[in-house]
Amino acid sequence: MSVRVLKSLCLAAALAVGGVISFAADTALSLPKTEADWKTYFRDLARNKDANSLFILGTYYATGHPHLSRGKADPAEAFRYYQRAAEAGHAEAQYRLGYCYEKKLGVRVASLEMAHKWYLKAADQELPMAQLRVGEMYLTGEGVAFNGPLAYQYLYKAAERGLPDAQRMVGDCYKMGWGAARDDVKSLMWYIIAAKQDNEKAINNRDTMARFLKNHEVLLAEKAAKDFRPKP
Repeated sequence: MSVRVLKSLCLAAALAVGGVISFAADTALSLPKTEADWKTYFRDLARNKDANSLFILGTYYATGHPHLSRGKADPAEAFRYYQRAAEAGHAEAQYRLGYCYEKKLGVRVASLEMAHKWYLKAADQELPMAQLRVGEMYLTGEGVAFNGPLAYQYLYKAAERGLPDAQRMVGDCYKMGWGAARDDVKSLMWYIIAAKQDNEKAINNRDTMARFLKNHEVLLAEKAAKDFRPKP
């Protein structure tokens, strides 16, 4: 493998986790500087054909880059590369592909059913944002039939990872008995946890529920929320 291709692979890995700045600071490698270097870099990403490189290239097309597609975002090309990476099992690409189907980015027709399919693949690879979206779709009946137990299952996983919207919706599940036995104390606990992250709906739900619970129940919920630690 050439040094140039190796650099592209390393940069792609750094980009995939949002670590470009720290990556460049900690190594002798740097992002391309000239137009020719960028073209070589993008060509190498396409030639590598590994899922991570395809995902990174898709992300560049999705966000736009001066040396790709005349400097404009190209949803169709982004979709094409996301799809190739997703089919190769790349969880983040699967999530992005689902988003493309949901928001009609690079596809002719939006499809919540296809969006759910790809979100689900990413969720089953433990991607928190995908777990949140899958749980939400099961809860609201978007692109799939309402399913309380599955909604709770996926939302709870995302809530454990620290996503405030998921935490708030887990609170809703306990409040309404969707996929879990009704439990006002647990419901308030999750509202409190999400409210600490400035989730406005959770703040409203927390304040409303606290007014109707007994003092010792509120104290139990507050202690449980204080003891909560998100999973890494």
